[in-house]
Amino acid sequence: MSRHSFACWTLALLLAMSRPAAGQSDSQAVGFVPHEAPSRHGHVRAVNPGRSRPPETLRVQPYKSVQVNVDANGDNIIDDAANEPSIAVDPVNPQRIVIGWRQFDSILSDFRQAGYAYSHDGGETWTFPGVIQPGVFRSDPCLGVSPDGSRFYYYSLTMDPLFRYWLFTSLDGGVTWGSAVDAYGGDKGWMVVDRTDGPGRGNIYAYSNADDYFVRSLDGGQSFDAPTPPPINTAPQWGTCTIGPDSSVYLFGTAPAETSPTFYSARSSNAWNAAEPPSFELRRTCDLGGRNRNLAAYPNPGGLSGMQWIVCDTSDGPYRGYLYAVSPIYSSGASPPDALDLHFIRSVDRGATWSQPRRINDDRPGDSAWQWFATMSISPGGRLDLAWCDTRGFSEDILHPSASRVYYAWSGDAGSTWSRGVPVSPVFRTPLGYPQGQLKMGDYVHMVSTEDAGHLAYAATFSGQHDVYYVRLGDCNNNGVHDGLDVARGASLDANGDGVPDECGHFMADLNCDGYVSALDVNAFTAAVLDPDGYAATYPGCDILLGDANSDGETNVLDINWFVGLLIGAADTPSKKCSPAALGRVLVGEFAYFARLRRVFQRAADTPS
Repeated sequence: MSRHSFACWTLALLLAMSRPAAGQSDSQAVGFVPHEAPSRHGHVRAVNPGRSRPPETLRVQPYKSVQVNVDANGDNIIDDAANEPSIAVDPVNPQRIVIGWRQFDSILSDFRQAGYAYSHDGGETWTFPGVIQPGVFRSDPCLGVSPDGSRFYYYSLTMDPLFRYWLFTSLDGGVTWGSAVDAYGGDKGWMVVDRTDGPGRGNIYAYSNADDYFVRSLDGGQSFDAPTPPPINTAPQWGTCTIGPDSSVYLFGTAPAETSPTFYSARSSNAWNAAEPPSFELRRTCDLGGRNRNLAAYPNPGGLSGMQWIVCDTSDGPYRGYLYAVSPIYSSGASPPDALDLHFIRSVDRGATWSQPRRINDDRPGDSAWQWFATMSISPGGRLDLAWCDTRGFSEDILHPSASRVYYAWSGDAGSTWSRGVPVSPVFRTPLGYPQGQLKMGDYVHMVSTEDAGHLAYAATFSGQHDVYYVRLGDCNNNGVHDGLDVARGASLDANGDGVPDECGHFMADLNCDGYVSALDVNAFTAAVLDPDGYAATYPGCDILLGDANSDGETNVLDINWFVGLLIGAADTPSKKCSPAALGRVLVGEFAYFARLRRVFQRAADTPS
């Protein structure tokens, strides 16, 4: 069989395999336990103490993921696990970053502790001293920082009979931590620090899924007032909280039922006032176009598909006071239906009314991809940053997807438009490295935004186990300006429209990553389509999605026409870094090969079935 015939038959097989089987559904229910479960095994010390190996270099141009839970030499620790991270960045000196997570010293036990690490060089290197309280069960971390950056806070759940939270404070950038302060609360709590110029500046607020629902600290975390019970019938759960410009506190989450299509928002305008008990005078039911989680066997089978996120614009810009919320959503009424999408709503009147939901992820509707573990943050100037895990291109089993990668998008106009979603991490497999008794990578990831970038802490299995990583998003050329603003102002070119300045990375169709779009990319493109694993082995520093020429989230046969067009257009487009010398080495036979492939698939598309 000739090479051309073999390629055509192989591509035809790929197309056939990509079709869902008859009767296949994405709504098959399985068991789901969203709440934090007590440890069944007790503390087990590391299986391989002192054993480590250098972490891999993890770069998807121009984004570099740096492992956080490393030993004193910066190496990966073997047979431990770390997941469910939360991050805080010093607003005055963003070189100081602290990340906390659930630390499992051994994957042979579900016993977890309050792991933490700090970086004082902007996330380039990390120091992991250990856990805050060795031998004490802790989970559900949430980190924050004071307005002046002098205090980092670590809000942590323990499994006493009351399911209580405790707050730890660091005065040296996360190097050491003080004694625990009782913060009441219950499962899946979330904390926020008021960093506005409002009357509550410096206050700390938190809410959780418990009778001790809402708490506040008016003295910088030294003590907490008695808790406020939840609003009757409209108490948000599994969500987050944010602060408005006037120090109003906003909560957002879902109804208690695990498959509820109901979401709630709540506002307290007096939580900052020490003279009054907090009250939630405004409560609303919100429509996100579906239910908050799909009970099919999704990528995180023992945990949440993600938290519900709310942020507020506290800038002096035109969108000051706007509220934004996002959640992973399963909508059985969507046509065609998707496994899980990211739906976004906003309020322009302090939560009194909310917009209709809109889908943010830009993969093809109905492609059965899962967008999960979303996290949204907002910069001091009002830019929205959104990151999430995504199975697009890897949905070989709709009900049990096993591969994901992290994507990023942003909006500079209050969510009216969004950038293209771009992959910012390598691919990782989710059914790996579970600690005993844990079928999840935690329940969330976390991002915060500075003026120039988003700072994301996420968990992945690049090493075959659960580890925590940091990646800086949105300022690839390190000029202190977000990439989107660079492009909008004309300071940077963006020839392929991916939102990344051209000076930062490879161009679409530059499959061999030599910095040029040329005929030398033909063989690499062929490998990317026919043999993705072989492509990854041959071009280890390249991203296979550089072949996604039609921008549908996958590199496959549907990109052939677009890829050929990019090759042809490169000769006349200097901004695409076309190399005249490389073009002089064009193999006419290779172009003819792709031309024939294009005609074969065009005829197949035009032939009635």
